[in-house]
Amino acid sequence: MRKMLTPQQVQKVYEDREPDKPYVIEHEFEGKLLVFFGSVHNNDPQHVQWQELEKYWSKFLAHPNKRKVVLVEGHAKLSASATKEQALERGESTLGIWMARQANIAVNSPEPDRVREVYFLRDRFSTDQILAYYFGRQMHQWYRQDRKISPDWRLYAEDLTNHLNELRCWDEQITLDKALAAYKQETGKDFEPEDYASMYALSDPYQYEVSAASGDFRDELLMEKIKKMFEMGNDLFIIFGSGHAIKLEPAIKELISNKQSPPQR
Repeated sequence: MRKMLTPQQVQKVYEDREPDKPYVIEHEFEGKLLVFFGSVHNNDPQHVQWQELEKYWSKFLAHPNKRKVVLVEGHAKLSASATKEQALERGESTLGIWMARQANIAVNSPEPDRVREVYFLRDRFSTDQILAYYFGRQMHQWYRQDRKISPDWRLYAEDLTNHLNELRCWDEQITLDKALAAYKQETGKDFEPEDYASMYALSDPYQYEVSAASGDFRDELLMEKIKKMFEMGNDLFIIFGSGHAIKLEPAIKELISNKQSPPQR
């Protein structure tokens, strides 16, 4: 395991800093620039973080290293004809894809293959616990931003269960009724589309152990990608949620410190 903060340590950082503000890590070393834009998950075009994003993006583009890669969170997709406004409607990852396209920079999403992640979690948790986590995480995203373009929560949730079934890594058919039952089992409540707190609790690694395990798995893969891209000589612009940036900051500092330290004789 790489040097990362625990969920409790991440929570402490959140408590000690200004809320609703991006967490940005910036390092320049050996002719390379690394910017980790730890975003506030948001698609409000008036949010103050977009000015910060533009500032760091301009610095990234101006940096003289011609080798550049953008890493974004999730499995976001964006049509070739999408406008900046349409990209922002879906959040910061799709906006990052749009920005990279405008600059002709390669984009990569260092997320685990979902089947691989499910099997990782199934070694540790029950199907109902995993299903409650995926349902809570996705509906938290729906409440936070996606309902602006997908107002029917039930259709949105059915898209999730259909996708989970396509993975073919479950012992039984995943239905919306089963997801709702798993949600109730883990929260003690029936699902209510306005109950943001319960959705958040299932997606929060500080509150739900399945989320914590999933986060560790994802962050290990993200750090592997950062290390690989760094060693290939690339400038990196990373757009992930602020929790990932806070959690991985010690690992990133360790990576840079190791590269800057003189070899032992």
